[in-house]
Amino acid sequence: MDINGGQLKYFIYCRKSSDDEDRQILSIESQIRELKEYALKYNLQVVDILTESKSAHYPGREVFEEMLVRIKSGKANGLLVWHANRIARNSKDGGEIIWLMDSGIIGQIDTPSKQYLNTPDDKFYLSLEFSMAKKSSDDLSVVVKRGIRQKYERGEYPNYAPIGYTNTKVNGVTNISPDPERKDLVIRLFNEYSTGQVFSW
Repeated sequence: MDINGGQLKYFIYCRKSSDDEDRQILSIESQIRELKEYALKYNLQVVDILTESKSAHYPGREVFEEMLVRIKSGKANGLLVWHANRIARNSKDGGEIIWLMDSGIIGQIDTPSKQYLNTPDDKFYLSLEFSMAKKSSDDLSVVVKRGIRQKYERGEYPNYAPIGYTNTKVNGVTNISPDPERKDLVIRLFNEYSTGQVFSW
């Protein structure tokens, strides 16, 4: 069954980031497979498959921005994505998508679980999905910052160990300690840099 009457041309857009917010999201390869099966099942005309490995918490995704340029130029007027939060987790990108639907430039957005038509109700539900995705990202950011602050207060190093150190765990507490294999080399490198004196190796 062709759910759009053959009038839409789709971009498949697949995105995954390394952020904690994406732990339960399918890999890009799995998203492509599922969406190609969906497109075949409903006889959707797919113009291109676009992929990106970048967080959508902030604007500035290169592939996403280029996709919007192509949509505005008439290359496609539909989107097929795994979930609405693949499109946007920030208000700017979400607002841009809604505006393109308001303008009739995007006619429909499909996911395997729901189709968002260019109707007041569907655009309202889509904006809710974008808002919930943004809220989830914002909440995660607060939790991460609180965790870093607590580590500082406990005297723990809150990130990957800097050069010359290694991450260690003692009694269940993660911290850093000098790297036995590299610490002497790093000390010599910094000494040479600071004094301008070249030591014999």
